[in-house]
Amino acid sequence: SYSDPIVPSYSSPSYALRTRHEGQPLSEGGKLFVCCSSSGQFTYAPATKQDHLKFGAWINADGTADLFIGGKPVGTAKPSYYTPSDSTVAKGKTTYEVWAVRVRNGNIVTSTYDPGKSSGSSEKNTPKLSLLTANFNTNKLGGTILGNADYGPDVVMKDVGINGVDFSGTAESDGKNGKVEGKFFGQFNGDKTEVSIGGKVTFDADKSLDTVFGGVKNDDDRNTTDTSLTPVS
Repeated sequence: SYSDPIVPSYSSPSYALRTRHEGQPLSEGGKLFVCCSSSGQFTYAPATKQDHLKFGAWINADGTADLFIGGKPVGTAKPSYYTPSDSTVAKGKTTYEVWAVRVRNGNIVTSTYDPGKSSGSSEKNTPKLSLLTANFNTNKLGGTILGNADYGPDVVMKDVGINGVDFSGTAESDGKNGKVEGKFFGQFNGDKTEVSIGGKVTFDADKSLDTVFGGVKNDDDRNTTDTSLTPVS
C-alpha cells in the first residue's frame, strides 16, 4: 500500500486531497502510484473508495510514464436501483464524482478534489468536485475534470457516447483535442449494487495532458425525458 495516495485524517481542518504524490519507489528506479487500496481510501472522498477498479501511474527510471486503468466491468450499465433489475436498457441520469491522475513535469499529479467540509470544523467550504454525468436517455457523457497548479488545465468532455458498458469519444484540454475511452465497472446485487466509472483520455499533440480517472455515483435521477448533461443535484 506504499503506492496509495496519502489522504487527510478525519480530524484534518481540510478534506482537500493533495495534488502531488511521491508514489512508491521501485527497485529498478521508477515509481508507482495506484488508487486505491484500503489505506488510500478516504471516507469523505468517495472516488477513492474503489472496490471494482484501480487506476494510476507508473514512471520508469528513465522518466517514461504510463497511465493505466482496469477492473471488473459491470454486466449492464444501469444508473441506479431505480432501473428494474430485469431491464437491459438504462434510463435516467447519473452524476459521478471523479479523481484523475496525470504525469506532468516528471511528477505524479491529480485533479482537484475537495469535499469541502471537515468534522469538528466551524468553517464549511463549498466543495470543489470534478463531475461527469451519464445520460442514459441519450447515451451521452459530459462534464469537466477540474485542474489545478500541479495537474494543469481542466479536461472537458466534448462528444462522448455510451454503448452498453463502454463509452468513447472526444475531450479537450488546454485547447487540444483528445480521445476518451472508458467503462462502467462494478456489480449488480440487489441493494448492494455498486457502479463506478473509469477511463483514459489521451492527447496526441501533448502527452503531458494524458489522464486516467475513476469515480463513483454522486447522485442520480430517474427522469426518462431529461436529455441534458447538467449534473444531478
